[in-house]
Amino acid sequence: MLGTPAPKVYTWDSCATNPVGVEYIIMEKIPGIQLRQVWSHMKLVEKMNLCLDLARYQSAWLSVTFSRFGGLYYTQDAQDLNPGQKTHLYIDEKGKKVQNSRFTIGPVTSRE
Repeated sequence: MLGTPAPKVYTWDSCATNPVGVEYIIMEKIPGIQLRQVWSHMKLVEKMNLCLDLARYQSAWLSVTFSRFGGLYYTQDAQDLNPGQKTHLYIDEKGKKVQNSRFTIGPVTSRE
């Protein structure tokens, strides 16, 4: 929807009632190298283009407004977390309230 590249997800579990005992996600490793390894060797125009690309992603992310603060869950996996949540999921870039019964907003899973 927002044009952000993302790795393929192989499997996940959003409940801690599994043999691992925690929520987890296993996804593909994206090829490439860490930016910190090449930043000092990049030309100014390359740095500027990278920063512009990042700003475009951030602009797309900011074009939607979620109805609540928290993690994005499949509704079937979070029924005990948000009983009776009936509000819209988010407001799109055109200001339209978007309902999607497949997803719900659940708790934040980390302190950051």
